[in-house]
Amino acid sequence: MARLGSTCLLAGACIFLFITFFAFFDGLPSSRAVGGGSAIRPDIPEILHGAIPQSPAKAQPPPVRVDDPPVKEEPKKEDKKKEDKKKPEEKKKPEVPKPTIRPTFVVGDVKHTPEGPKPSEIVLLAASDGKGHNGGIVGLLDMAKQNRREYAELQGYKFEFINITKYDIGKAHPVWAKIPSIIDTFNMHPQAKWVWWLDLDAIIMTPSIDLNSHLLSHEAMLSRLIKGGEIMAGGERHTGLYTDKDPKPENIDLIVSQDHNGLNAGSFMIRRSEFSRWLLDMWYDPFFVDKDWPGKEQDAILHMVLNHQIVRDHTGYVPQRVLNAYSVGGDNMGWKTGDLVVHFAGCWVENKCNERWKDFWSRRNKAADVKKTPAA
Repeated sequence: MARLGSTCLLAGACIFLFITFFAFFDGLPSSRAVGGGSAIRPDIPEILHGAIPQSPAKAQPPPVRVDDPPVKEEPKKEDKKKEDKKKPEEKKKPEVPKPTIRPTFVVGDVKHTPEGPKPSEIVLLAASDGKGHNGGIVGLLDMAKQNRREYAELQGYKFEFINITKYDIGKAHPVWAKIPSIIDTFNMHPQAKWVWWLDLDAIIMTPSIDLNSHLLSHEAMLSRLIKGGEIMAGGERHTGLYTDKDPKPENIDLIVSQDHNGLNAGSFMIRRSEFSRWLLDMWYDPFFVDKDWPGKEQDAILHMVLNHQIVRDHTGYVPQRVLNAYSVGGDNMGWKTGDLVVHFAGCWVENKCNERWKDFWSRRNKAADVKKTPAA
């Protein structure tokens, strides 16, 4: 009985060991996948064998990096010298346009007296590029120069002719060259106190008239200046602006006249002074030169007169026939016998410039045939 119990106990132990042994080997993965089992992979570390299998993760986007901008290292002095020698073109910098230097003149210690300038202190100025801008008047340049020279010699004035092609005015109309011409004239004649600008399409008809007694002495100026007269704008427009009722001759640096379109810049006188130096500089400002003025430089100076009191204070208006009579017009505008000059402004409208010029040229008083007499 005891023997039977020992046998049963031994048999149970054997069964337990068999089950345990079988369970151990059954838990090990086989060398091949069977029924969905996973194979042992030699590339997996041994310590992970038997671990719970996991699905492979999806690829993650690379992390966003925010880096400081790269710092460019300065080349060493030795390297920089070598680089400069190899690539000299890299050293060149874009050229900065130089500011335009507009011409000016020296005023000096000039003194203007009530008696007016001496003859040698007056310059009659003519200027042209020789290309003709005056309605096709045949032989205009030669006749105009002759007319001015004869008058200047008779009165003892200086005559200056300037070829304006020497001025770089870009695409601007040639009439703008009158401004640097006046400035150059003051520079070429340091003794000059007054410059008379006269367009080429004008004839000095009465050379016996001397400018000092006619206009430039204080006495003559006070008798000629328009006092309290309205300053007109283009198209006979009223401005509500008036000339000084009590002008001071010592302050007048610019003498002009006006027609129905306002100030006309075909004949005017300008005095050497600090104001005139400033005025010419402003008149020649690129803003004005480049602006599309219908009347070009004439509209520019009229703009300054109408909009700046300081310009009006130094500008004197005289009746048109005193300084700038036209070849046609009424009693106030058209030339009459004894008037100083006739100007052919607007003659091209009717295409009669050449015809009118010939007529007045034949009627002019020649300097050689007259004696110098003061104006009435």
